Amino acid sequence: ENDPTAISAHWAAESTFNYFEQYQNCSSFDDNNAKILSWVHYGNQYNNAQWNGLWMLYGDGDPLLYNPFVSLDIVAHEITHAYTQHSANLVYAYEAGALNESFSDIFGVVVDYYTTGNLNWEIGEQVNVNGQGFRSMSNPKQYHSPTTYGGEYWVDPIDCFAWSMSDYCGVHVNSGIQNYWFYLLVNGGTITNDNGDVYSLDGIGIDRAAQIAYQMLQYLPANASYMDAKSASTVIAQNLWGTVSSEYAAVRTAWCAVGVGTCDNQTIALTTPGAQANEQYQGGQIKTINWLGQINAPTVALTYSIDNGLSWQYINPAAPNTGTYNWLLPNVNTNNAIVRVQSTQNEGLIATSVHPFQITGCGTTAYFKISDTPSSVIPDICQFENLAFTNTSTGATNYEWYINEQLVSSTTNFSYTFSNTLNTNWQTVTLVAHYNNDCTDQFTRYIYVNPQPNAQFSYINNDANQVQFYAAQNQLNMQYSW
Repeated sequence: ENDPTAISAHWAAESTFNYFEQYQNCSSFDDNNAKILSWVHYGNQYNNAQWNGLWMLYGDGDPLLYNPFVSLDIVAHEITHAYTQHSANLVYAYEAGALNESFSDIFGVVVDYYTTGNLNWEIGEQVNVNGQGFRSMSNPKQYHSPTTYGGEYWVDPIDCFAWSMSDYCGVHVNSGIQNYWFYLLVNGGTITNDNGDVYSLDGIGIDRAAQIAYQMLQYLPANASYMDAKSASTVIAQNLWGTVSSEYAAVRTAWCAVGVGTCDNQTIALTTPGAQANEQYQGGQIKTINWLGQINAPTVALTYSIDNGLSWQYINPAAPNTGTYNWLLPNVNTNNAIVRVQSTQNEGLIATSVHPFQITGCGTTAYFKISDTPSSVIPDICQFENLAFTNTSTGATNYEWYINEQLVSSTTNFSYTFSNTLNTNWQTVTLVAHYNNDCTDQFTRYIYVNPQPNAQFSYINNDANQVQFYAAQNQLNMQYSW
């Protein structure tokens, strides 16, 4: 009763619980009324607060520098980590970690606004005795966070070792990208980003912006990138208000303003599978993948994941951009299957299943390896090169090997010399595995075959009585040695 720090922490936790329950229809962080436990006076002058995966820890801070870390925005920020853990479960490193931190900043501001009526874009200014915040969502550069993807203050996560001394590759810094996106989405404005691009948009207000942000946590995979965040938010805006709405336009333009993707009026959205929660399918069946949008490319790359985006396998790296593709579902058991469609001419134009779906396998799994090439990598070989395929299928009694849908072998293992090339240079290798004709599965790998160069040359005598030689083939990326 006589502990102001404990009272502040409890009030802020209650305010956070009330916001998510009242406005997002989520009863505590597990949506099952879990207790929010708060440990105040943690440590000795501990200058921080944190969610440790089970409960909250709040330090009193060095009294010369900080007040106790129990302000409303900080408490809401840390408790949002619990909501994130029980929804998207974003990995706390790299871009996924930056998104993790950003969602906590977003709902720190949102809960503060819905509780007090004060829309304050500073994070933690009540804790710092000098009144300065730790981060600013309206002006991230004030505290050395980026406002443009890859721009000033951006921490490059490539080749970065994720540990505490690297801030897990800049999670508290790179969060500025989505923070600024959210600020622009709420307020609108005209800005020039670090790339020199100028964008103008009308804000949609904090109510609808927060609705989008919360639903993003239900859609994003654990290792989400900023492109995944853009894809998820645009699909959400499309589902809620349609592609011709001001909300949809604002979401896309705000991402472009912070340097994530382009705004060239190309759009993409995956409609099936995964449009609804808890979809269930049987392995070995045909499921139609449908997508829509304005995609200025003849082909799209289709991939799938059985672990909610942690790893991806090709369905077809260059499927015709017809808006539909028949996919033979793999014989696997998973509750976390998702599909992704991506323009082959604009890698930033990408869409992912809204919800993970279930696949139930029948016990036979077809799979093979190509030397040491990972399944996510397409082998790039020369014509007439021979590849060996090692069969690692399970639960099968007999096999069929197909090259470009033509049966070529019924052996267990297989090797093949790619003497022919297609118009697109793509070759498909498919293994069909059977178990007594009761259960069938198939697995396909794509091979890119470069045509065999033809070493020929011609020559002429020039006016200086010199001989000049010319290669008969003059193709892009061709290299010569004389």
